[in-house]
Amino acid sequence: PVRVTGSGGSLEIESPGDAVHVDTRRTSVDVTLARAVPLTILTTDEPLRLLLRDTPSFQLDAIATDGGTISAEPLGVTTETTNEERRVRHTVNSGSIPVALRNRRGTIVISEAK
Repeated sequence: PVRVTGSGGSLEIESPGDAVHVDTRRTSVDVTLARAVPLTILTTDEPLRLLLRDTPSFQLDAIATDGGTISAEPLGVTTETTNEERRVRHTVNSGSIPVALRNRRGTIVISEAK
């Protein structure tokens, strides 16, 4: 597994082959996912982008708090809103591998890779 911690700047992860755990503050994070691996991505204040290449299968749990937002148009899902929390839980392509995305005061964007 890969573990990354830090504060500030940006981080790009391209097609990981094993579990990834990212715990950052004020860091823009981009993850391109071609095949599902367990992911836990936490950041604040800056965008968190999950870019889907091909058709990975996974279990999504995305939460944005304190004014953060979630955009997951390719998945055709609705964001649940409770108080200051926005959440998307969705099984993508019948997958069971956990993908947890968390952002405080920032956006979570799930889109197709170009």
